[in-house]
Amino acid sequence: MIIYGTGAKKFGIKRLKGIKCENCESHEMHISGYSKYVHIFWIPLFPVSKKIFTICGNCEEELPKKHIPKRTLEKIKLEKSGFRIPFYLFSGSLIIAALIFWGMYSIDAHDKEVANNMANVQPNDVLVFKNEDETYYFGEVQEVKNDTLQVNFCNYMYEGGAPTEYSYNKEKSKVGDFYNRKIYYLSQRNIDSLFSAGDIYDLYRKNND
Repeated sequence: MIIYGTGAKKFGIKRLKGIKCENCESHEMHISGYSKYVHIFWIPLFPVSKKIFTICGNCEEELPKKHIPKRTLEKIKLEKSGFRIPFYLFSGSLIIAALIFWGMYSIDAHDKEVANNMANVQPNDVLVFKNEDETYYFGEVQEVKNDTLQVNFCNYMYEGGAPTEYSYNKEKSKVGDFYNRKIYYLSQRNIDSLFSAGDIYDLYRKNND
């Protein structure tokens, strides 16, 4: 469940010198303001509006900007530079941008790692093949001799979107005959061609210690 909504944050308050209240004629006039913002899980995403108003310290009369006398507005223009929208009201947007950037960086780093590993396939590597109907199947490399790979293919198709190494291990643990015992032979040239065509989607490399 996503919790979202709006909130308001006051900027503070400053004394307006030389201005008197239109209601009680007191000179205890102050300028204040606040910003409305959108939040998600109570983390501010971004501000949506900024409101400036005057308040009398004597009678507590509040006037929104549209009702403030022109002479007072001129004074406010000189003072409102101190009422800037707090930077942290953009914190949610910055977090989202950072997550998007990190995700893009991680995907790019993973793609480069897969490409490097694909050029040097090793025993125990798992090749992830993609079919035209968006299903996937796996080939586990048993041995590499010269330029030839000996591969066992799985007995099952993976459906439901692109698999991850975690989902692969989970599916494999459910059955004892996940892989067919028949050995197939692929050359490194075959691997390069299939990978370039997008028929090999991924490669899972185990620690071969």
